[in-house]
Amino acid sequence: MLRPRWQKILRDLAYNRMRTVLVVTSIAIGVFAFGTIIAGLIVTQQALDNAFLGTNPASATITTAGFDEVLVNSVAKAHNVAQAQGRRAVTARIQLGPALWQDTVLYLLPNDGNTTSKERHLLDDPKLASLREFMDASVASYFKEIYSPKNEVSLRITQSWVNYTKPGQWHHKHAHPNSFISGVFYIKANKETDRIHFFKDGYQQIKLPVDQFNLYNSESWWLPVGAGELILFPSSFTHMVEAVKGEDLRVSMSFNTFPVGYVGDDDSLTGLHL
Repeated sequence: MLRPRWQKILRDLAYNRMRTVLVVTSIAIGVFAFGTIIAGLIVTQQALDNAFLGTNPASATITTAGFDEVLVNSVAKAHNVAQAQGRRAVTARIQLGPALWQDTVLYLLPNDGNTTSKERHLLDDPKLASLREFMDASVASYFKEIYSPKNEVSLRITQSWVNYTKPGQWHHKHAHPNSFISGVFYIKANKETDRIHFFKDGYQQIKLPVDQFNLYNSESWWLPVGAGELILFPSSFTHMVEAVKGEDLRVSMSFNTFPVGYVGDDDSLTGLHL
């Protein structure tokens, strides 16, 4: 004879068949969903592991107070070492509020004349949201005042990075392909000695001798730059920054932009929707 407890369970199952079916179904769905989530986590972890291995990560890291090419080459020639690369790290502080600071570490890569941060999308960092807002507003104002676009089009910041230039170093002559408007924000600079130079490159069919140079007839023009200043310019402009004079480090943040929206005009066969 069954105990009263089991008799009640069987009676409830018999008289409430629909509820029993719903309970069993919900349990089955829950078990299936749990299994699916676990399987998804396993697949995602495997994909992340494979993606990480695809970047050819370092098997070992050596931290020193300083290094040069001799040390890097010596490590590269060591037994069972396939490749060695040296990179510098800079500790920085980001001001998030009147009395709120955030410490961060930026890894540097060698550049022609100076070094740049390994991170190429710094303005995507939430900690730099206020600086990003300032950059976006400045770019929007520049775009509206200079280009005055007719259609619904705007500029979005694509890449952003930091430049570190030590005394005696410089920022080489270059332009910014795959970008419409570029900008450089000077975090640390000496306005008495630091200058950014712009150049008018390209073939000139007719070249006239100039009596008095100005912004329009000069082949090059320079501007003094100081901390807290933002310079915006067409990305096609060739430019450079002189070597640092004195003992202070020059630090700047550069970024590129690209149009988003309706570019050109369909009727004139120049329409482009981005």
